[in-house]
Amino acid sequence: MPRRRHLLAVLAGLLAGCTDRDGPAPTTGPPPSPTHTPTDTPTPTPRPRPSPSPTPEPDPTSVDAYEAVADTTALVTAYGTSDSGQATGFLTDAGLVTNHHVVTDRSVFEVRFPRGEWRDATLLASDRHSDLAVLRADTPDYVTPVAFAGELPPIGTRVVAVGHPFGLPQSASAGIVSGLHRTFTGETGGLVLDSVQTDAAVNPGNSGGPLVTYDGDVIGVVSAGGGETVTFAPSAPLARRVVPVLADGRRYDHPFLGVRGRTVTPTVAVANDLRAATGYLVVSVVSSLLVGDRLVTAEERVTLRNQRVPVGGDVIVGIDDRPVGAERDLLRYLALEANPGQTVTLEIRRDGETQRVETRLGRRPTEPAGFV
Repeated sequence: MPRRRHLLAVLAGLLAGCTDRDGPAPTTGPPPSPTHTPTDTPTPTPRPRPSPSPTPEPDPTSVDAYEAVADTTALVTAYGTSDSGQATGFLTDAGLVTNHHVVTDRSVFEVRFPRGEWRDATLLASDRHSDLAVLRADTPDYVTPVAFAGELPPIGTRVVAVGHPFGLPQSASAGIVSGLHRTFTGETGGLVLDSVQTDAAVNPGNSGGPLVTYDGDVIGVVSAGGGETVTFAPSAPLARRVVPVLADGRRYDHPFLGVRGRTVTPTVAVANDLRAATGYLVVSVVSSLLVGDRLVTAEERVTLRNQRVPVGGDVIVGIDDRPVGAERDLLRYLALEANPGQTVTLEIRRDGETQRVETRLGRRPTEPAGFV
């Protein structure tokens, strides 16, 4: 037994010495997890959320048109020695605007404003050839003036005529602009050279009321009906020239060329050996004016295509470097751009050649009718 214990002790010492030289004995068990180097993970960029679409502005309506002028539109009652009449007027910076034919041969004027206030009015001046008049009256504080539009909208624009048909207060009728730069003869015989045509329904009592777009622009002064759906209103550009003069109590002098003629149609062009159906054929002139010595008139007539056609006159194709393709172009220039006493240059076709002729404009008289 002592010997066996001795051998076990020696063996244990040998094993301990071997272990010290070779390092720690391997261990059994799962291998260590591999080491990973951390990397930066990109943070996704957030997508911007679309901002909510703004609520679109609603399109203006006939209500907007009416409200733009409702407080400034008044009933006008005019009294003469033998008759009376009711019409419409509206306030501008120059005064209360209405029609010339409303005030003709009448001297006493009463105005009723939208909230029932009555005022006496005084006539400052009126003009036959624009069918416009200006009254002066004390106005309530809530009545604010409106301005005439600087330019006219295109044909097809929606409009409202505001007025007092048959004396009925604050009435409105809707329509569209049917035509621009129309010429019409007013109730007192004046030739109005620039007006807006509309199909808005008007009746006696609407005369003198504003014709207003849905945007609230006053583009004319309702004047005359030419038929069930044809109404004429002296245009805002014409009113902007005439009304301030009338507000000063003065006469407005319209320019006068002193000619009468017709638009060149295809038949007129053929009869006069013209290359194109364009221009204004001079049929007659006022001999007392300078133009009487400047232009050749159509002295003869021929029958062509079942029409009696004037031949031989000068054809106006331009005025002051503005083309004249038809009568309306000549009338528009005279109404909106020219003045009495002004020297104008006419471009004419005569005997197949183009010439330039200077003449001086006069003041439009009451007679003769049909001349411009």
